[in-house]
Amino acid sequence: MQKSYTVDALVDFFSDKYTYVELNHVLEEGIPTFSTLAKYSKTICGSLALGDMATHHLFTFSDHSGTHADSPNHYIKGGKSVDQLLPGQMIGRGVHIEAANLPDNGLMTKERILKWEEENSQIRQGDIILFDYGYHKRWFTRPQGDSFVKGLWPGLSDEGAKYLLEKKVAVVGSDAISVDACNATDYPAHNILLGNGILLLECLANLSVLPALSFVICLPLRMSGASGSPVRVIAMIEK
Repeated sequence: MQKSYTVDALVDFFSDKYTYVELNHVLEEGIPTFSTLAKYSKTICGSLALGDMATHHLFTFSDHSGTHADSPNHYIKGGKSVDQLLPGQMIGRGVHIEAANLPDNGLMTKERILKWEEENSQIRQGDIILFDYGYHKRWFTRPQGDSFVKGLWPGLSDEGAKYLLEKKVAVVGSDAISVDACNATDYPAHNILLGNGILLLECLANLSVLPALSFVICLPLRMSGASGSPVRVIAMIEK
């Protein structure tokens, strides 16, 4: 017989059993971004400190600002936009694959993924893959943060993307500004994965504190027609 839980029991369970880790950077002015994208900015429209009735702001940003998700229409003509994604599509088992020793513009190959599986756990359908290149440690506001965008970050190889497609994972992310390597020309992550409905996460934070496996919750904003969305990504780790 299937076990059922009351709302209170679920709240107690998740409060007592898990530690929560933020996997997203703070959105603030001066964060690293590609030169072709809108810069993140905030304008005060009303302020209690200035005598207004309430405090509120106007924000300007790209749908690929900060830690963000890519939806299929980012690269795939006719692909789903962010508001068309299912709410549970980015909730599942997080698979943390550490690869800080990859060289500049290095590739996360199928062989490296297989080696991780041999040493840790088999990747399963619906998993959220988190590649940790150590790039989250380079995230600063500009000008120091310019190296995050101008560096030669590693990324997923063509064979690696095809293997994760075979495994039917739900999401592939990394702590670099793109899941594809800096000098990629065919963009296998964006074309192969997004082309088959596998979502991408970019500019992830704090991956180095994760164990091999965790539970990940990521919810994009429902912005009509958007090709991406800033996200708040939370990893739940058993205490």
